[in-house]
Amino acid sequence: MKYLRMISLVLFGLLATASARADLVEDSAVFDRAYIPALAYTSQGNRPQSTQAMAQLLPAWAAFRDAHSGDHPEDAQWRKSFASAGQYIADAQAIVDNSGRPLTDAHEALEPVRILFMHLRQGHNIEYFVDHLTAFHEPMETIVLTAKDEKIGGSEEKLKKIRATLPALQTAWHQVQAAPLESGRLMLDAATFDQVKRLMQKETEAIHALEASLAGDDPQAALRLAMGIKPPFARLFMLFGGLSAGE
Repeated sequence: MKYLRMISLVLFGLLATASARADLVEDSAVFDRAYIPALAYTSQGNRPQSTQAMAQLLPAWAAFRDAHSGDHPEDAQWRKSFASAGQYIADAQAIVDNSGRPLTDAHEALEPVRILFMHLRQGHNIEYFVDHLTAFHEPMETIVLTAKDEKIGGSEEKLKKIRATLPALQTAWHQVQAAPLESGRLMLDAATFDQVKRLMQKETEAIHALEASLAGDDPQAALRLAMGIKPPFARLFMLFGGLSAGE
């Protein structure tokens, strides 16, 4: 009887842990539907929409923080990261409220929030599809900015850096493709889910086109295709903020 009781307690603990993780994934998706618009509109320099997006982000943040900042009391970094995220969001709000500050500063203030939560979830083996997009963003942005950067010398120097970054890009994209894409938990209706799949295919095609161009002998075409890996990714990411992908 004692053995059976112990097994029951263990199973109950595992179910409770799984439930907490499910709640965090779903609540992360709800939070991102407020966070991503604020991130996008501040990047675009649109003050009225940034103001509106921040007004939606603040209560969404408060709900997410209150529900999950105490999830892992054994992990000191967990609560510290929530505190840091709150400060970043407060900084962004202050910038949006100040008409003399460029909205790109608010965008820069918001950027670390998704990185913080990506690391927290990954550190606790919590699978969340958007975290894989966040991880992919870094090598993707490195390649795009390299192709555009006028301070870097000739095209061959740019292509050398792009080739060096390509393996990280490929690995990160393979992880996106392998990640669980659960429409219900990610707050995706059927039409949006279909858009996600189409844009993932477009991103795959853009990466394959870049790979092929890097093996060719047309540096300018390769640089154009390097910049071409961002548009489908950007539209894909917007979908998780409840925004139109603009296909």
